[in-house]
Amino acid sequence: MKASLQFPQILRSDILSDLPSDLREDILDQCAIRVFRRGQFILRQGERSEGLYFVAHGLVQISQTSPDGEVTVIHHAGPGETMGEVEAIADRPCVADCMATVDATVLLYPTPLLFSAVGNKVFLRNIMRVNHTRLERDNASKHMVTFSTVEQRLCTCLLQLAGRDGEITRNQSYIADAVGCSRQSVNKELSRLKERGLLVTEKRVIRLIDMPGLRALAQGVEDADAPAEPSANAPDAPTPAAETAEVNQ
Repeated sequence: MKASLQFPQILRSDILSDLPSDLREDILDQCAIRVFRRGQFILRQGERSEGLYFVAHGLVQISQTSPDGEVTVIHHAGPGETMGEVEAIADRPCVADCMATVDATVLLYPTPLLFSAVGNKVFLRNIMRVNHTRLERDNASKHMVTFSTVEQRLCTCLLQLAGRDGEITRNQSYIADAVGCSRQSVNKELSRLKERGLLVTEKRVIRLIDMPGLRALAQGVEDADAPAEPSANAPDAPTPAAETAEVNQ
């Protein structure tokens, strides 16, 4: 089956925006379909890209590893997003690792075909727009790491990891690495978000139930309905045991 028929959702990806429908279908139909299991690398930092990769299904973690071995998660690419096209056109090594975080299907548009396609001004414009969006995202991420709270970074990470059904299957250690804090801090913040009715935690699954609320927190906008934090000078609230003792007296 042709890729354009098998993955029609990719026809609406940003990099194919405003192209004639026959050209969009032709680009996808010339792609090689590749399947990667969870944990497999699609692209490796320092190696060459074979062309433009469309994420057709699944989720791909994009991360960089420093010379001393520290890993920084940059983004999680979902269906319709692309990877590797800039390195392929520039003939430069990949600046990041791209790893399937769940079983993923990608469509590879080989470099020779990519060079032919960039002769189309609209397609070239789309590539530039996609990379402009990446620059905006990366700048926002740098600002967040510098100025935001753990809560803001966690909410942003959860929204990025969530599927359309709002479910996250990554463990807390993985989330801690992505947020840039300890697992204990993630566990504490998740408990707070759960108490505020923004998510629920189940066995091996985090389910987001109030995405607008999480987006507001990620942007630093406090929910007016959220319980106020106790003042540092306020007396401690009685524990359930203390309350029971008072009733029995």
